[in-house]
Amino acid sequence: MKVISFMRDGFELVPIEVELSLSPGLPQITFLGLPDAVIRESVGRIKSALRHQGFELPGARQVLVQLRPMHLRKSSRGLDLAVASALLWEMGQLPKPVGETPPRVYGELTLKGEILRPDDLEDLPTEFGSAGVLTGPGGPLGFPVLAVQQLRDLQSPIWVEPRGDEDSLVRPSLPDLRLNAASAEAAAVIAAGEHSALLAGPPGTGKSTVADLIHGLLPPPAAGAFALAKRIHRARGEPLRWRPLVKPHHSVTSLAMTGGSVPPQPGEITRAHSGLMILDEFLEFDPAVQESLREPLETGGIRLARAGQVRQYPARFLLVATTNLCPCGRYLPGRDELCRCTRARKANYLARLRGPFVDRFHALLFTPRWGDSFDVDVSEIRQRVDAAVEYRVRTRGQLHPNTTLGEDEVRKGLTAFQQKHLLPMGGLSRRRSLALLRVARTFADLDASDEIRNEHLEKATEITFRSFRELERVDA
Repeated sequence: MKVISFMRDGFELVPIEVELSLSPGLPQITFLGLPDAVIRESVGRIKSALRHQGFELPGARQVLVQLRPMHLRKSSRGLDLAVASALLWEMGQLPKPVGETPPRVYGELTLKGEILRPDDLEDLPTEFGSAGVLTGPGGPLGFPVLAVQQLRDLQSPIWVEPRGDEDSLVRPSLPDLRLNAASAEAAAVIAAGEHSALLAGPPGTGKSTVADLIHGLLPPPAAGAFALAKRIHRARGEPLRWRPLVKPHHSVTSLAMTGGSVPPQPGEITRAHSGLMILDEFLEFDPAVQESLREPLETGGIRLARAGQVRQYPARFLLVATTNLCPCGRYLPGRDELCRCTRARKANYLARLRGPFVDRFHALLFTPRWGDSFDVDVSEIRQRVDAAVEYRVRTRGQLHPNTTLGEDEVRKGLTAFQQKHLLPMGGLSRRRSLALLRVARTFADLDASDEIRNEHLEKATEITFRSFRELERVDA
């Protein structure tokens, strides 16, 4: 007798085949296929449940339960019901289900034979449960459910229709705060285009304030990406009602950031999928942690290999980091008189802000240049962001943020004159050039402009090119 059940693989459930066979031997249940301790313990629960429900155990026959794929270690909370039901069907104590495909069964058993729905059944991708899953009673899920109260009711399950998409998002409330025009525009362009950004400057200039504000300014997530993010957080016992916000401490290890263990488990990078990661005091993070972010920022995923097992986890998120520019924290390009550090100390410190990883940031913004006139309410910034996203979707049918645009897509909004005369000619890598064009496209969306105008290119050049060049002028 074969049934389909499910095992835990990282943050979701995946199907496994449960094959049960009776053979002469000692009356015991034996699992094959690398089961964990929880699965092996189910033997006692299954025997007790069958007896209390009035069913017979096989006499002088051994019950072999094969779990496929055989080469993977298996952990599952719902094999109790799968094995018990397969045993009853195989022994003929209950008629076998009709149909060509094996039934899908997932549930916990009490010692008296009552069936419980495991909490993690909600982590099952909808496509795996589309034919209906036999389990315990409970509310509707994203796929059909055949609900059964106890083992003796296996022949009369109650069909529970899948729920709609009524799970409502709860957008974070905005603080009662006003920003100056420059910082408001910086927050708007980062949130509307989801551009990775580094906010740099002395303490007290608003770096952390703007970084934290971005989370409430982000537009609603794409349905598919958010459903995956919910499964990731539900596996860790973290209910999610809005896009994730992950703020690792600067003492975090690279293993905690990327993920580890055997089998490989997702880390902070995957927790941030579809949301925002903030690295406060960026230069205090271990260089190995910084380097671990390079692949996810480029590809939107992370590949983990541990003890011969390989997992690919999603990791597409917005990264916003904050930092000082020197050990004393007062340095700002063009304002040497404020800093008490020697030129050599500044150069050594800023050397950590150069290289392949820093090139992943689309924008570098110097916070002291934002000014002191606080006359923009944060609710106005959110309205601008929402309007820009709505404009992008309505006019171009573009559902993904501008940070993912390819070069051919983003150059459509440029004239030949702009491409030839207004883009920086020297010291511009392909990645930096693409970042400039993507940010310019977002400035245009904020102005509801189909074309990328000259002023949009100028604003983008300032924060994606000139600001990075300013750091390079500090020589030891």
